[in-house]
Amino acid sequence: MTATEYQQAKKRNNSATASTVRDSLIKVRRMYAKVLKRMNRVVARLPQAELSSRNRERILASVPRDKLFTEITGYIDTGRKKVIKRTFDIDRKYVEDAFREAGKPIDLESVFDRQAGKIDKRYKIKNATVNYSLLVQNRARYSLSPSVWDAIDGFSDKILAIVEAELKAGTDPVKITKILEEYLAGGSEKILGRWLQLDIGSPEYKKRIGKGGADYRTQRVVRTEMYNARRDADIEAGRMNPGATGMFNWTLSPVSNSCEICEGRASGSPYTAEVVQSLQDNIHPQCSCLLSPVLKDHDEFMAELQAYVGGEDNAIADWASVYGI
Repeated sequence: MTATEYQQAKKRNNSATASTVRDSLIKVRRMYAKVLKRMNRVVARLPQAELSSRNRERILASVPRDKLFTEITGYIDTGRKKVIKRTFDIDRKYVEDAFREAGKPIDLESVFDRQAGKIDKRYKIKNATVNYSLLVQNRARYSLSPSVWDAIDGFSDKILAIVEAELKAGTDPVKITKILEEYLAGGSEKILGRWLQLDIGSPEYKKRIGKGGADYRTQRVVRTEMYNARRDADIEAGRMNPGATGMFNWTLSPVSNSCEICEGRASGSPYTAEVVQSLQDNIHPQCSCLLSPVLKDHDEFMAELQAYVGGEDNAIADWASVYGI
């Protein structure tokens, strides 16, 4: 694998990461659609009167919170493993190809997989022990679990806000179920437009449903977690690659080709592993910017590798010692 092929593989991985995130978000949407059907069975039977506390509790009871939590965290865990594994495989193949070119074929899959597994384990330990809200991002204090619970509660509260406002406006409960389905599919724009025309929905209700849709908070958690994993994987895989310099470029989001918050980070590249990890640990929610290890000159790397294969005690030998190769 040449340096050019390495960069091409990284770009393909950008698309693959975006695809994994997109697939996970689709699963989340389908999951909430099923939940909404259960909620709507309760909503359709409501009396055409102000929502009572008892009926409010009946709607909330129709939400399988524990099951939702398990499914959401499952989607995140599965997607995160894919993202981390693919990222490590690129650097592994680059190193294996270099060894093969130097006349000493080597299988590094177990070594790179072990480091990839450590990243995934690190996420699970953090998520199980530390409290944190995604409203202000500092990954040194990050925990997935409370964020997922908050997202589930946010979904329920948004649905309740619409039901309450529509009942106060005299909307037929069966009609409300259709409105909720439209809300999940298309976000709050139609709801707010409808409320503007009908003059219903107090500022409190409008604030509760927000502008991002019923499942917006869950989508944000999933997207943030996936891209955090990708950046962490790029840092660790780059540090593990003896053909890399130990420096990293910050690349603006390949999804939108821009990120106003991170523009300064991109222009300040390259960074050391320590600095780029610090930037990563203080990232903003939903950031889809990525990192790319800076490779050594390929000819210089090959000369260093061939010297190691020939018995020289050099930087490659130190690398082999660190990773038990």
